Amino acid sequence: MTHSAVECFYKSQSNKKEEPVTKNFLNMDSRDGGSSFINSVSNYLYNNIDILDFYSTFRSNFKSVLLILIYHGVGQNQENWMHPSINEKIFETQINYIKRRYKVISLKSLVSLNQEKKPLPKKAAIITFDDGYKNIYKYAYPILRKYNIPATIFLTTGVIGTGDLLWWDKISYIIWKTDCRSIEFDSGMISLESVKERSEFCFTLTEKLKGYPNNKKFDLIEDIGRSLDVKVPSDIGKKIYLSWSEIIEMNSDGFEMGSHTISHPILTKIALKDADYEIANSKRDIEHKIKANVVSFSYPNGLPGDYNAEIINLLKENGFKCAVTSTLQEPQFEGGLFELARKSATFNLVPFRFAASHMYDDIYKIRKYLWKIDS
Repeated sequence: MTHSAVECFYKSQSNKKEEPVTKNFLNMDSRDGGSSFINSVSNYLYNNIDILDFYSTFRSNFKSVLLILIYHGVGQNQENWMHPSINEKIFETQINYIKRRYKVISLKSLVSLNQEKKPLPKKAAIITFDDGYKNIYKYAYPILRKYNIPATIFLTTGVIGTGDLLWWDKISYIIWKTDCRSIEFDSGMISLESVKERSEFCFTLTEKLKGYPNNKKFDLIEDIGRSLDVKVPSDIGKKIYLSWSEIIEMNSDGFEMGSHTISHPILTKIALKDADYEIANSKRDIEHKIKANVVSFSYPNGLPGDYNAEIINLLKENGFKCAVTSTLQEPQFEGGLFELARKSATFNLVPFRFAASHMYDDIYKIRKYLWKIDS
């Protein structure tokens, strides 16, 4: 992306009122036949919490269930550019809900149970955090200690103690801090007049750059910063991400630390030797600091196509015992503990309870079956 591809334009900011953006939690495509009936049933069940709780308990009588939740940040963000975080009061409500209904274990415990061929608890849950934001220490850590619940924090080691920002946070900082009101981008004009437009452009740009090699991605971000006349402070990351002292304290208190690479590349989009470097050295750096073995890994982005059998083999060669995805998809590579599915924790309780009941999983499988029949 050169200066000819991205240009900044200044003009007065519009006073147009922002329209609220709403999302359908189920987000299931409408189709003909039986699947439309399932869609109606889904929405009914989604709004009947007592049924969800009953279903979760009933389901566990037939088969042990494992719920792995993924969080990023906890607490109120001070500025628009910061990564979205769940409110700490909502987080505590969710943790209290899980505590009362599940046996919460660590990923290390899951590995041990598997190695010893012991059964899971009927309803097991694991709490995980990706990336290593500082608000985990400030808000999540005290709440989890209060309820005596373990958690695993997957660290992106390249920003710990360096002051730098993760690449998507750097994009967000630039877009939100620029005085430009529109940008010429990819042969088109992008308006930055409203909050919604800036949010959408941040998302578009982040998605576009996800699959880029690191050197190209970092160069493009620097070029965008120059074009939009925004300089990212060199030490701002120290306020955003965990410090090693905070990591060591939480680890000493029973919190597991896992690897999330050094710079958060999609591992299948870079050379295998570079993927090995990211995996091996992030593990080494964490182990050196906390003086303990690191056995858990979180795939950056974590969706189908972001890891494969070669990446799983690299993890095994580097001494990892398990890895988590960011999807509910069934294992693709017979990876066993190296394709552990996770659910994103939603920002309010009703969809959270719907996801935690595992009803969403079962309805999704029924719909997939009906789609095949419809087609």
